[in-house]
Amino acid sequence: MFSTTLWSARQLAGGGLLIATGVLPLLAHWPDPTLALPLPVLGLLFSLQAKARLRIDGSGIILVFPLLGGMSQHVGYREIRFAEVAEQRLSWSGRVENPRAWGFLTGSGPALVAHLTDGRDFVASPRDPAVAVALVNSQLDRARAC
Repeated sequence: MFSTTLWSARQLAGGGLLIATGVLPLLAHWPDPTLALPLPVLGLLFSLQAKARLRIDGSGIILVFPLLGGMSQHVGYREIRFAEVAEQRLSWSGRVENPRAWGFLTGSGPALVAHLTDGRDFVASPRDPAVAVALVNSQLDRARAC
């Protein structure tokens, strides 16, 4: 079993900026502060998405967002063709640049890329993506050998 915690500084900073931008009009006694009320809510949502837990076990790859009430995504081994380490880039908005990919990246650089049977890719950027890829591929080899 492989488990690691991922933090996105970009998500955390963006959330903090939105919260601060929304609270400033309230503190400055603007005439109509209701226009700024959605900003702290959006900032809180961004900040809650800044932490994720990646787990690789006998059932597959599991991505959990503990600050969002344990919301999780599960990719079973039956859905994975193979995994590899590949360079991934984030767009200016903090999203994965590849529109067919989904997952959690902490920044641009090497990442675990699991190529799925439906043509999409699952991406995650643990500290050591090579170890995660080796675990996924060994589980896939073991399952296919049976």
